[in-house]
Amino acid sequence: MLQWIFPAKWSLGDPFGSILRGGRQKRRRRREPLRADHPAPANSPTLLPPTLVDGVASMPEKIIIDTDMSIDVDDVGALCVAHALQDRNEAEILAVLHDTGLDKGVGAISVINHYYGRDDIPIGAYRGPLGRPSHTPGPGWTNHGKGWYVDDLVDSFPSPIKDASQVDDALTVFRRALAGAPGWRQVTVVAIGHATNLLALLQSPADAISGWTGLELVRQKVKQLVWMGGSYWVKDRVEWNWGACGGWATPNVSRCGEYARLAQLTSDALAAWPVEVPTTFLSFDIGFWVRSGGVLKTRRHSPCRQAFVDFCGITGGSGGLPQWCDDRGRNAWDLIAVVLAVRGAERINHHLLPGGNMFDAATGLNTWTDDPHQDGWGHFQAWAREDSYNVRRDAP
Repeated sequence: MLQWIFPAKWSLGDPFGSILRGGRQKRRRRREPLRADHPAPANSPTLLPPTLVDGVASMPEKIIIDTDMSIDVDDVGALCVAHALQDRNEAEILAVLHDTGLDKGVGAISVINHYYGRDDIPIGAYRGPLGRPSHTPGPGWTNHGKGWYVDDLVDSFPSPIKDASQVDDALTVFRRALAGAPGWRQVTVVAIGHATNLLALLQSPADAISGWTGLELVRQKVKQLVWMGGSYWVKDRVEWNWGACGGWATPNVSRCGEYARLAQLTSDALAAWPVEVPTTFLSFDIGFWVRSGGVLKTRRHSPCRQAFVDFCGITGGSGGLPQWCDDRGRNAWDLIAVVLAVRGAERINHHLLPGGNMFDAATGLNTWTDDPHQDGWGHFQAWAREDSYNVRRDAP
């Protein structure tokens, strides 16, 4: 079996493979994930007793996932992992938000929710131009913002929702999910895409959903933001989630259409997020050497597997970007974000390094400043003691 090598004390072993395959559990009998060719019950998951972490009862982590499910396939892996963690009673998905203009991306989210029997999870759609195929002339590998797997998932697997026209806008779903969450600061927002929905929330006024503004909702309801974005270890790397093709001063940035606006949106969202609600950043560098999806070679009739087939060409299919994959699959940026958000940094042998994350809207570049005295920024970088993401091997 192919296995990833993580920092020496990772408690997860083969984390994403075992989660997606559904490992044996001692605490309760595991519910098999629903096959896509079997009808899914309308409201399948039932509340289970709290899980035990080091002998202490722990309630499921309430999460809202904000994804750009469109171009890269790690968003699919991340949502599938989130559902599998909910199967284990470690997570509770309150909502899934789509943050690009690819209408059928919402349908792909619905396919995965349906596969796991959770059609009741609210889905929200960004309705702006960023990422809309008609506004995305390049780069070529984006396939005009459509990616390589969304059409196949929506056309080949059952789901009640096929496109963005069938759901509420993302801001409405975001505000409703936060306003309806019980207690004070009980929600973790997992941002694995662009800042379109985050910024809309932070700029939103009070409305019929809640008497609080978006900023007040964040301060009252959000425990932390886990944000996959930026690059901290390689100078002059513009990371796609945050900067796409670069900032407004980058030469030829207009070749990316509406994505040319992304760096400014990211800068505005970073500046508006309240420092008293901590943000944990996972960089491009952390997920680069960790691969996922290859273990799904025998999981037939699964949209989680099919997306990797479409993108990577794993065990059938030509693959849209096979040169970006190997036999272990695709880079696991977004999957790491979900697992860290649910299980916490310590359980996956990471440290949260305080400092300052500064972003330049003109270039799309970010800079991390290590400073243990800057925890007042509310910024933390997920960091492993060993630089073992650069070590890979095949385990029997």
